[in-house]
Amino acid sequence: MVYATALERTLAAILDGLLIVLVYIAVFIVIGGSALGLRNNGITVLLIIIAYVLALAFYLWDWVILPAKYGYTIGGKLMKIKIVDENTGKPIRYARMLGRYVMSVYSLYALGLGYFRILWHPKKQSFHDTVVCSVVLKDESLKNAPILPGFLRRNKS
Repeated sequence: MVYATALERTLAAILDGLLIVLVYIAVFIVIGGSALGLRNNGITVLLIIIAYVLALAFYLWDWVILPAKYGYTIGGKLMKIKIVDENTGKPIRYARMLGRYVMSVYSLYALGLGYFRILWHPKKQSFHDTVVCSVVLKDESLKNAPILPGFLRRNKS
C-alpha cells in the first residue's frame, strides 16, 4: 500500500472546496439571484435558505456519500487518492465516513494538529483517519474512473 502524502490530500481538499464554492455560487445565482429581485419578504428568505440547503446537500454528497460508495471525492479522484478501511482496503461505509468528516472538524480546530499528524504518522493518518480506522491511499486505477460516477454520467449508447 502506498499512502497519499499530505500535499496530495491537501490538493484534493482544495479541489473539493473550490468545487463546492462553485456549486454554491451557481445555486445562489439561480435561486438567490431571483430572490434579489423580490422585496425583502418571506419568499426571499425561503429562496436563500433553499440555496444554502442545496449547497449543503452537494457538500455532503461529495464529502460523505460519494467516498462511502466509491472511496473518493471528486478532488480525490483528480489526485488519484482514495479513502479506505485500513484493514480491508475497501471504502468505509456512510456512518464511518460521516464520523470521519465530523472528526476532521476537530482535527482542524485543535490548531490543525490532527492534520499535521499526517506528516509524521507511519501510515500518514490524520486524527480523524485513526478514529474511524481509515487510510488514504494512492490509486493509479482512478485515472480511468469517471469523475462523475453512476447516475450523473450520460450513457454512451
